[in-house]
Amino acid sequence: MLGSPSAYVREQESEKLLNFGFSKFVDQPLYTKDSVISLDDTAITDAAKDATLTVIGKDDITKTIPKSFVNHLSQKVVLLPGLKAPINKGQKVGTLIISAGDYTVVEIPVYANNTIERAGFFSRWFG
Repeated sequence: MLGSPSAYVREQESEKLLNFGFSKFVDQPLYTKDSVISLDDTAITDAAKDATLTVIGKDDITKTIPKSFVNHLSQKVVLLPGLKAPINKGQKVGTLIISAGDYTVVEIPVYANNTIERAGFFSRWFG
């Protein structure tokens, strides 16, 4: 583009470059605010029997990513180390990691969407 013979040629070459970039990337919604994600109760130490923790994020997340990533997106929730019951609604409990293969696209803090009660004495020892 630099050193082009005229402004018209520079404009045409710039447009080609921008169109190429726009054709390879997409604004992808990755997470919608307050969307519920269910987890196993097995990850929560001292949780009451049949307790199921659900988590939510507090923001809408949209990222510009390569179009080739869209069909390979996956998500997992990593809970905070040592997380145990009781857990209060709204308490930060971990991170939602959205990735494409080995590439981490975004990490989002997640919060408890429900309260998890602590198991009673007998449930913890004999349950």
